[in-house]
Amino acid sequence: MFKLFFITGTLLSLLVQDISEKKLNDSIVHLKENYTRPSFDIKEFCTADYSIFLYAQKFAQGNVVYVEIIPADSSVVSQKMIMLNDNIPVYLSKFLWGYRGFFALCPDEAPGEKLVTLEYTTGEKPEKYFFPFSISKSNFPVSHTALKVGKYSDVNNAKDSQIVKFIIECSEKKKKAFSRTGPDMLRATLSKPRNILSITSPFWSSRIYERYEIKNNKRIELPSQTKTHKGIDLRGRKGDPVFALADGEVILAENMYYEGNLTVIDHGNRIMTYYMHQDSILVHAGQIVHAGDTIGKVGATGVSTAPHLHLSLVIDGVQVDPLSILPLPIRDSSRSD
Repeated sequence: MFKLFFITGTLLSLLVQDISEKKLNDSIVHLKENYTRPSFDIKEFCTADYSIFLYAQKFAQGNVVYVEIIPADSSVVSQKMIMLNDNIPVYLSKFLWGYRGFFALCPDEAPGEKLVTLEYTTGEKPEKYFFPFSISKSNFPVSHTALKVGKYSDVNNAKDSQIVKFIIECSEKKKKAFSRTGPDMLRATLSKPRNILSITSPFWSSRIYERYEIKNNKRIELPSQTKTHKGIDLRGRKGDPVFALADGEVILAENMYYEGNLTVIDHGNRIMTYYMHQDSILVHAGQIVHAGDTIGKVGATGVSTAPHLHLSLVIDGVQVDPLSILPLPIRDSSRSD
């Protein structure tokens, strides 16, 4: 393994190290049946005190990154923080084997070289290292749709006062739910959210509405509007089961104006999934669920034109592709190797 190593406060760079097939097999996340686990990429960095591993399905816009920090010596005790170069900290959980955390590669993040910073203390001595890695561009789909502006297509069309009141109430409930920071509940077990992962609308796909109106038999072009899909839509028939992606606590489970029957699960450390348009909700707020539990049924409630499941994954307020977490070799307290 080649290293370029400098002392505290200077740049440390390490080439990615090949990981043995045995280690990959040992770290496979358990998933529901009929699922072919995609491969994932690994980046490894070292200091005198720690080895740092970054895992991602792909180090690209809109994906989840899983972090492990493993001490070289079990006697090393310190405060640690990992952050991206925009100074956003990563929530870390401590285990017998070391530390783990997750962060998001924002879909709007400019591709190119980024920095991860590791800070800790040995005794009273502060240590700080910078690790460069590259984020590649994701080719998110873009479509164009002509939209004639009229009474029902104009997004500014006034709504009934009771509907407006309901929308405001829903917004407040969602704001409260997503502001929560719960304890880490993730285990090394994840689940498919549906029996069949057939994507009908991909993550971060954009639809550009080319708006126009007709006046005096003439077409008048209006400013276009873009709508970005902040999740994925999975095919399903009304009544098909919806599964929890991972362990967590249900913090919101009720009908909303836009989302229909909505379930929000807090997995801890600002990691949350939410499930929209369900025909029925089978869990309640405060309930602890595990990966693979049936939490609802596919439907078309809320603003929806046909039965499907909309699934989103949010990490510290950033939307990421929810399926990008499934390949990751998450380690928990049950593994101390």
